[in-house]
Amino acid sequence: MFKNRKYLIVIMSFTLLLSLLLACGKPKETPTPLPTNTPEPTSTPLPTNTPEPTNTPEPTSTPLPTNTPEPTNTPETEPTKSTEQPQVDTSDLPQDLVILSYDGYFDDSDNAIVVGEILNNDLVNYEYIEIKVGLYDEAGTFLSEESTYAYLDIIEPGQKSPFQLTVWDPPAGLAKYEVEVEADKTTDTLVKGLEFIQYYDLIDDDGDWTLIGEVTNNGEQTSSYVEVAATLYDAEDNVVDVGFTTVERSVMFPENISPFEMYIGDVHGDPVRYEIMVYGEEASDWVLEDLAQMEMVDIDYYIDTFDDLIIVGEVKNADESNAQFAKVFASFYDENDNLVAVEWSYAWRDVFLPEQLSPFSLSLFSTPDTVDHWTVWVQGTKTENGPEGNLVLENTDNTISDDYVSTFTGTVKNDGSTAMKYIEVAVTIYDEEKKVVTTDVEYLEGELAAGGTLDFEFEVQTDERAASFELYVQGSEAE
Repeated sequence: MFKNRKYLIVIMSFTLLLSLLLACGKPKETPTPLPTNTPEPTSTPLPTNTPEPTNTPEPTSTPLPTNTPEPTNTPETEPTKSTEQPQVDTSDLPQDLVILSYDGYFDDSDNAIVVGEILNNDLVNYEYIEIKVGLYDEAGTFLSEESTYAYLDIIEPGQKSPFQLTVWDPPAGLAKYEVEVEADKTTDTLVKGLEFIQYYDLIDDDGDWTLIGEVTNNGEQTSSYVEVAATLYDAEDNVVDVGFTTVERSVMFPENISPFEMYIGDVHGDPVRYEIMVYGEEASDWVLEDLAQMEMVDIDYYIDTFDDLIIVGEVKNADESNAQFAKVFASFYDENDNLVAVEWSYAWRDVFLPEQLSPFSLSLFSTPDTVDHWTVWVQGTKTENGPEGNLVLENTDNTISDDYVSTFTGTVKNDGSTAMKYIEVAVTIYDEEKKVVTTDVEYLEGELAAGGTLDFEFEVQTDERAASFELYVQGSEAE
C-alpha cells in the first residue's frame, strides 16, 4: 500500500553559539544567583490498557473530520514534574516500535494534521524514525503519501517520542488516512544529563498553550541542538496535540543552564495533562570551533510608559575572530526564585570586530507583577565576514532638556564604493562611572549613495544619571 521506503537524512547546519553568563536583578546590585532547588520528580502513569498498535490499519479505519472543530475552552493542564516517562503496560504490544496513540484533524487553515506518539517496545535503540501517512478519499482511493520524523532522533528501549505531520496543501477529497512507522536499529545513544530545573504552563482564553522553563546539563558531554518536546493528552490518555521548541542556549556545556519557551496555538482537543522531555546531541568539533567568546560588559533596566520592563546594556566580542548573531536571553524570577517569564533579543551590531561593543535592549512586554530579579546571558558565533560598507559618523552632537530628553544630531557619510540601505544609528548613554543608563536605535530612511551624506536627529528619554554617550552606525549594501 505504501511505496518502497526511501531514507531521507537531512543534515541541518545551523550556526552554533557560545553562551557566557551575567546576572542582574532589579533590587540587587550583585549578580543574581541561579535557582538552586530543583523540583523533585513525580510520575504521571499512563493507563494500563494501552491501545493496540497501528501496524498499517485499513484505509477506512481513521476518518479525518470534515469540518474544522471550533476552539474549546481547554482547562489548565496539570504539569508532569519529571523528565522520566510513566511506565506503560507493554505486555500486549509487539517487541518493536509501536504507535501508542494518534489523532488527525483539519486546522482553521484547512491544513491536514496528524499528531501521535511512538513507543520503543524493543531491546535496541532506533534512529531515523519515519512516520508515513497514507491519504485516501471517502471511497478508500489512495491519493498520496506524506511522511515526517519523530521529534527524538534516537529512541531508546522504553522511551516515547511525539510526532506531528502537517499536510499544507491536502489533496482534494481527503477523508481518511493510515499511519505506519519505520526506523533503523542503531547502537548510538542519546546525550545523558539534560534535565529540567523548573517549568510551568498556562493556557489563555483562546486555547493557546505556553510552557516556559529551564534546563541544565548535568552530564559530562557538551550538547548542542537541545530541544524540548511536549505531548498533550485528553482524559482517556489519547494524544490530542504535540509541540517542540529549541532552548535559547545553542551549546550546553556541563552545568550550563538555558531557558526555553514553547507555544502551541489553538490547542486541539481537550487536554487535561502533558508530558515533556528534553533531548539533544553531542556537540561536534566543528560546532565548538565556531563558538565566539562573547561577554556581557554592563547591564541596567528601566520601566517604560507601558509599565514594561526594559533591560539594556552592552556586550563585547572578546574573541580574536569576528563575531555575529549576538543573542541576549533572560530568565525572570519571583522573590522565591520561581521562573515567571523568558525573553530574548539580538544585540544591535550585525558583525563585531574583536573587542567591539554593541548596545542591546530586551523588552519584557506585559511584565508579570511577580518579577523580582533576573539572569541574562549572551552568546555569539565566529564569522569571516566583516561589517558591510564603510559608513562613518561626522559632526555628532547632543543636547539635553530640563526633563532629561537627550537630542542627538549628526551626519552619516558613506565612505565606501557601494550604495547603502537600512542605515541605523545606535546610541549608548552612560553615567559618570561609564555604566549603561539606556540604549536606543534610530532607523534612517532611504539609500545612501557612495560618497553621499545623510543627516539625522532623534530624541531619547533618559534621567539625571546621563553623563556621556557613544554613537554607532551600520547598514547593508544596496543591491
